[in-house]
Amino acid sequence: MKQKILGFLACLMLVIVGEARHIIGGEMTYECLGEQNGSVRYRFKMLVYRDCSANFGADLDNPAPIAVYQCGINRSCGEFTQLNAFRSFTTPLRNARRVSPPNFPCLILPPNICVEEGTYEFELTLPISDESYHVIYQRCCRNETISNIVAPGEVGGTYAVEITPKAQRLCNNSPTFNQFPPTVICIDQPLNFDHSATDVDGDSLVYFFCSPLLGGGRVGTVENPGNQRACNGVTPTPPCAPPHGTVQFIAPIYSFQTPLAGAPQEAVNPLTGLITGTPNKLGQYVVGVCVSEYRDNELLSTVQRDFQFNIANCSPTVVADIEKDSIINGQQFLLTSCGNNTINFINQSFQRQFVNNFFWEFNINGQAQTFTTWDATVTFPDTGRYVGVLVLNPNTECGDTANIFVNIFPQIEADFEFQYDTCVAGPVQFTDLSQSGAGAITNWEWNLGDRNNSRIRNPRHRYNDAGNFPVTLVVTDINRCKDDVTKNVPYFPIPPLLVISPSD
Repeated sequence: MKQKILGFLACLMLVIVGEARHIIGGEMTYECLGEQNGSVRYRFKMLVYRDCSANFGADLDNPAPIAVYQCGINRSCGEFTQLNAFRSFTTPLRNARRVSPPNFPCLILPPNICVEEGTYEFELTLPISDESYHVIYQRCCRNETISNIVAPGEVGGTYAVEITPKAQRLCNNSPTFNQFPPTVICIDQPLNFDHSATDVDGDSLVYFFCSPLLGGGRVGTVENPGNQRACNGVTPTPPCAPPHGTVQFIAPIYSFQTPLAGAPQEAVNPLTGLITGTPNKLGQYVVGVCVSEYRDNELLSTVQRDFQFNIANCSPTVVADIEKDSIINGQQFLLTSCGNNTINFINQSFQRQFVNNFFWEFNINGQAQTFTTWDATVTFPDTGRYVGVLVLNPNTECGDTANIFVNIFPQIEADFEFQYDTCVAGPVQFTDLSQSGAGAITNWEWNLGDRNNSRIRNPRHRYNDAGNFPVTLVVTDINRCKDDVTKNVPYFPIPPLLVISPSD
């Protein structure tokens, strides 16, 4: 029975790790608590972020395996294996919380974005050394849906920090980022995110895009059986020594320096940490941002954060729109009236629940006329071109304006007459009698009622059979005004000779 239970648990564990694709970022920082007897005590804080939008992703590790490696001038980190780490242990998950999406007052975010932040904290006392300490956590795997790196579902991440010899001697504190990047960025909207950090020691900080680190792999899953605790396993335990590889960006479109598609391209200000740009391609993108601290022009430490930007379509809360004949340049609405100076403007703006105030305004003979009803009926004094606007939520951040152009043209009236010899089964002569106040008709379209058509002004047409034929004429003038008329044409000519021969 015991063997069966163990076997069941092993299979269950494989199923769980087989669905472990969920990591979207993380970071690690440290705080010096003081020096005593040649050693320094540190408090470490690690933040790990997971995608909680789907129910198949693995939970945050609890506890999380941590390893410390000591290497530098006397030995390279590559000499170490998992078995000879300077120190290894596990630390419990202190807190897990949902990261609130950004608040864009004029945009409605998609509902399926979910990010969970896991917080781990632990303390270590480390002897002051001429070599660096590397404190490391690793986990596989990243979201399969990431758009800018190769095989994201097959690789994980390494979240680590190095404490250099000088940082040890100075009881240095690493910089800490002030806020987490927005979980959602709206496509074609300018990005201005303050990714700055704080350093309690007052050291000089430099910001730059850097390549996220690799960690772990798919070994230990149902698809790839093996030791899940190995360096290429789902949960390296203990985590493996540096140097660590970096994720492979999909070249030449993306790189760690250009992780997003944008116009203008995203960039980070090296002095302020401000990230700017306008993303113009939907998807999920892993981005690495580093901050290095310097004292007396000497590097003390570098904190690396990698995270996932979700570039999504966001619905604007307010869009000004009207019923129109056509759109000019994608944002100007054109209406045309032929022979009628009174126009009924139909307001099709949305989302109406966010429209708190609105008005129409038209420039008529140099005077502004304003209307405050949802739809507006406007009578223009004469033919001509008029301009106006529909303004929603004026003088607020979440407003919008529809620019309106109105063309009032002279009337056009379609008409025609027809005649044929009623004593001969010959052709019918159609004569156009249409008139346009614009002075010139440019196009005639005849539907002759028997599946035949004509585009000449005065056509002649022979019908094969007698009968009533509904004939329609559509005319267009130089202003592209149209009118149509339909008349019934009774075509019953009398034959010239009737011969009636008796049958047998």
